[in-house]
Amino acid sequence: MSSRWEAIQELARGGENWRSWMLREAVRGTPMQQRALLLCLALDGSEEGLAVIRRVARPGSRADPERSWALLLRGAFDPVASTDAPALLKKLSLPFDRDCFLVGLLGQATSCPDLHAFLPTRRRGPSEHAAVLHVLNALSGRAVSLPDKEASAPHLAAGLIVSILDGVGSWPTARLQDPTFQSLDPVWIQAARRDPPRGLKDLQQSGIGAGSGAFAMVMHEVDPARVGMVFDYLEERLSDPRARRWLFGAAGDRGWAPPFPESPWEDARAGGLLRLALHDPTTAAGAAAAARSAARKYLVSQPNLLISWPAAAVLALAPEEEDLVWLRQRTEGAEGSKAERMHFIWQLASGRADVRGRGKLLRAWSRELGMGRTDFFAHQLGRWAVLYLTSGSLATEDSMDWARFADPFQQKRPHPPGHGLWLDLLWVLEKDFPWDLRSLRVP
Repeated sequence: MSSRWEAIQELARGGENWRSWMLREAVRGTPMQQRALLLCLALDGSEEGLAVIRRVARPGSRADPERSWALLLRGAFDPVASTDAPALLKKLSLPFDRDCFLVGLLGQATSCPDLHAFLPTRRRGPSEHAAVLHVLNALSGRAVSLPDKEASAPHLAAGLIVSILDGVGSWPTARLQDPTFQSLDPVWIQAARRDPPRGLKDLQQSGIGAGSGAFAMVMHEVDPARVGMVFDYLEERLSDPRARRWLFGAAGDRGWAPPFPESPWEDARAGGLLRLALHDPTTAAGAAAAARSAARKYLVSQPNLLISWPAAAVLALAPEEEDLVWLRQRTEGAEGSKAERMHFIWQLASGRADVRGRGKLLRAWSRELGMGRTDFFAHQLGRWAVLYLTSGSLATEDSMDWARFADPFQQKRPHPPGHGLWLDLLWVLEKDFPWDLRSLRVP
């Protein structure tokens, strides 16, 4: 799947050289090929490509996997989708098609109006789209309440995940102990368990078990004076690489600079310094100076800058003369993707990036490395969207990672369980889907 994703990105970057071919082939070939090319056109973003996606996404009365796929892409990538949403939702007769479009709109939630009034209503109970509307409204910055006790499992899960957003109410710990939550992913429950705020003692008493990655978010709850102690406790116990990136990112966001050992190199530590540099450039420069030896050593052992670029970025935060010479030489001699990467690292190291440009670079790099609260939220939102749209299919049932949490999300689907659409939905929602995370308010 990774090679397929790389091929799609390469085609999307091809511009006019490949666009005419994609426009022609996107409505030909096998369904899998059509879905891949529609995604290429969405990433390309040309008006001609978006016109093809709109055409495939036209409402119809019969279930069509390619229409469902196109509706997801239209919601996420079409700049007029939020404007067209009220009229389009009224015309979509199939609940699954509406769900695909609404999940796609999570990619541009802040520009979406409140869509409750444009969806079918039930005589009793909430809308069948209440769960995804809850996420959409929270991402848009509108006020949302905690789901009530009668809410569906997908709605409860949505409430757990969006509670990490600024301005969204937190879940009382007592309510999270209700049996209705036991079938949901423990990561979501642990992340929502912030009322009252936790500290080192709470971590020691609870133990680091189920949902361990979410404990990194405790870094945002503790008093500033205890950030270091909590970090040290978690750093010894969190071994999953992604959880460690969340932890080091949270440390940087809280102004904490952990020690930087010479080896082994860990990108998470570099990413933590990038996050710290966003908040406190002076402290970050001092920490980067202490990390120079480790960065230089890693750059020697791993000369491929497409892999070792985080070490070069660490040098760029506080370069000595020899580092500037090295970075300039690597920038001048680079080609292709390496040239693009090193150009921006040199901009930072040489001081040519202004304050705004520097912040943009640091945010982009830390996001690429999967650091802190932003990546934690995006990852959990992607997991929720996969279960919401694909539970009951073979794509989730055949995977232990998904099957253990899929049961609460089961609902009637319009396409056969083994259809290729499900695997493509799982695949694209797990990737770097363009969730609109502006309501997260993380610098």
